[in-house]
Amino acid sequence: MAKKNTTIKAQIALTDDPKRRQNRSGHFNQESYVTPATLEIIQTAGNRQAVNVPITVFANGHDWSTLLPSQHVEVTGRLAKPTPGDLVAAILLVQGPPRVLTPPSLLQTAAGSLRSGLRAAAATLPSDQQGLLPGLVVGDVSRMDPQVSSDLKEAGLSHLNAVSGANLAIVAGAALALSRLIGLSLPARAVFAAIAMLAFAVVARPSPSVLRALLMGLAAAIALGTGRAKDGLAALSATVLLLVLFAPELARSYGFALSVAATAGILILAPRWRDRLASPKAEDDTDDQNNTRHGKPADRDPQAEPGLRGQRAPHPDDSPHPNLGLHPDHNLRPDRSVRPGPGLHADHVLRPEPDLHQDPGGHPDHNLRPDRSLHPNHDLQPDHILRPNPDLEAERALPSTTGGGSRVPYRFPRWMAEAVAVPVAAQVAVTPILVLMSGQLTPVAVIANLLVAPAVAPATLLGFGAALVAPVWPGGAELLVVPAGYAVGWIIIVARWAVNLPFATLPWPGGLPGLGLLLLAVAIAVPILRRKTWRAVAVTVAGAALLAVLVIRPIVGSWPPKGWLMVMCDVGQGDGLVVAAGPGRGIVVDTGPDPIVMDRCLRRLGVDDVPLLILTHPHADHVNGLPGVLRNRRVGAVVVSPQRTSARTIAHLSTTLQRRGIPEWTASPGTRWRFGPSELTVLGPDPALSELSGQGEGSAINNSSVVVHVRWQAGSILLSGDLETEAQDELLRRTAVRADILKTPHHGSNRQSPAFLSAVGARAALISVGADNDYGHPALSTLAALRRLGASVYRTDQSGDLAIVEREGQMAVVPRGP
Repeated sequence: MAKKNTTIKAQIALTDDPKRRQNRSGHFNQESYVTPATLEIIQTAGNRQAVNVPITVFANGHDWSTLLPSQHVEVTGRLAKPTPGDLVAAILLVQGPPRVLTPPSLLQTAAGSLRSGLRAAAATLPSDQQGLLPGLVVGDVSRMDPQVSSDLKEAGLSHLNAVSGANLAIVAGAALALSRLIGLSLPARAVFAAIAMLAFAVVARPSPSVLRALLMGLAAAIALGTGRAKDGLAALSATVLLLVLFAPELARSYGFALSVAATAGILILAPRWRDRLASPKAEDDTDDQNNTRHGKPADRDPQAEPGLRGQRAPHPDDSPHPNLGLHPDHNLRPDRSVRPGPGLHADHVLRPEPDLHQDPGGHPDHNLRPDRSLHPNHDLQPDHILRPNPDLEAERALPSTTGGGSRVPYRFPRWMAEAVAVPVAAQVAVTPILVLMSGQLTPVAVIANLLVAPAVAPATLLGFGAALVAPVWPGGAELLVVPAGYAVGWIIIVARWAVNLPFATLPWPGGLPGLGLLLLAVAIAVPILRRKTWRAVAVTVAGAALLAVLVIRPIVGSWPPKGWLMVMCDVGQGDGLVVAAGPGRGIVVDTGPDPIVMDRCLRRLGVDDVPLLILTHPHADHVNGLPGVLRNRRVGAVVVSPQRTSARTIAHLSTTLQRRGIPEWTASPGTRWRFGPSELTVLGPDPALSELSGQGEGSAINNSSVVVHVRWQAGSILLSGDLETEAQDELLRRTAVRADILKTPHHGSNRQSPAFLSAVGARAALISVGADNDYGHPALSTLAALRRLGASVYRTDQSGDLAIVEREGQMAVVPRGP
């Protein structure tokens, strides 16, 4: 039936929350959802069949946003073949709203109440925080800001906008601490922690990472309750085996693979790297505590000290008193060659203490006590046991700076070593999978994870607490989310800072070739880093490269170029331009199709105030990036076309602006503004004219584009929107259109008027176009016509962002580079 695209009436049971898909069409108010479900009843003409197979449902409409897992609904839709490799029977493309047959189960109703309560409490936070907090705590990304999600992904923090094993571990740890505080027994604590983990998994929904962490946590709880040893690697192996056995689709899940790899890296690599980085003192203290806890003395063989590797163990001959046999524990031992001398008296000979070691070759009666006057480097304690002088020990512990002494490498405190080792180990473990997935490396992820780590636990605990109290005390939940908002706000700040670093992400071949290249790089790097001389050379080269990237390159090739007048942002297939309006200010003309890309372009330019936003016409590739412009910026007013050619889209746009309190204007030809160095004049369209249709379906909307002439002291540019041939000729009949630079209409399509291009007389033509687009833009005929007219052509798909600058009284175009 899926192969034949059969239309059916079906009864389905939802197995997860419907997730809203990002809208990439030009219809603003269309809500699209996707959800996994179980197909139970199929009805066709004269046939009814009971089945039980997994499917993926695609649907439109707000009604789907209120549905919960376990609900049964009846829908009408068309079956389609699933994506190869997906372990579902079919894809169901639903037509129309669902008819609800059953309410959700009590458990899912309670979980849904907690999730909606947290959403409501978080609504008091800023928009970016109110989306991230529910995502971090319970995996609810329904209000996630796309820009925040993108920043987290590129900074290597994408695991924070969904529930992971770390969240479950935090909840389990809090449950154990609470149960211990109220005095529960060890088995009762284990049961309490297991119940907390199960409840959290239900509320957060059983994603692959949550399932993996849940089974490992339950295994640890059983070990805790029974008093048995806990083996993390064995628990991970058993968890993976069970999950793949009962849910084979996880074997193809990148999310599950990333979760398992990160956990394995933390279990296997992190402890070793932590011990390598930790200071000897920290390790000594830890070992002393462990030995004392088990009722054993803290004496250890110096040669076995992890923190003293590379140093020769102390020898009795190293003692500053060669006539006394000093052992490493600094208790005096008898040397049979010692004879009483003037400073050694018979009454100073004492019997051995029971806890003192004795020389295997000595006799108990021969333990000697020295005269204090003969041994100034040791203090005689009241119990007459010789103790080391701290000053002498500190002096002996100092690394040798002369002679053949070995220098102790600098080490970190244990807590710092662990904070560094854990994210590094996790990132190293997941890098091969990331290369297979996305074909890129994220070197900034380690430092980003290190910086956000202190904020994750407070945000999780406070957010989960708010979810628990929200159904009974909404005001209390709102109080709890305030400090949680500060925590997630710090995460957002770190992510935003990380993605703006040079080379935060590095392009890398994807798939198996990229994985092979990564293994080759590791095979070359490991021998280099293991040799001290080669390591020094590698560190020097890396430091020089880092200096060039962070210092020299910004000085030589900084962006934006100094004194920029306009920048054409590389937004892909669409338009997004920024006209200079003074320090930190810019006039935006169209916003491109993607709010994330548009926001980043404005951030690179340092624009946080938009006194005027011009939307030339209501096509998706010119207006869908509007949220990116509005994000954390003041927008003074929005100018739209006076010709209302797409009433549905314009109505939604007007609603968005009214909600934010931004005035909406329509400008007639001759309207003029001046901001900073730029003077803008509206040339079209004429509101008195009727729509100008063309050859294409969207030609009437294209021909309604607002046309703006921008003048600076050094020259001018004509911003022509997506005008096609009919509107170009009409504009040419009404007014002069001379300009030094032309923003080529409609991404350089073949719908150009030769008379119009010639009348503009531009010396340079800018084309905003997406690489390998499906429209054939720019057309070869248009490129040839521009070159015949003597215009230099600059394209965003080849040169990235394009900046217009003033150089010695003349205008020049500076490409940023792809």
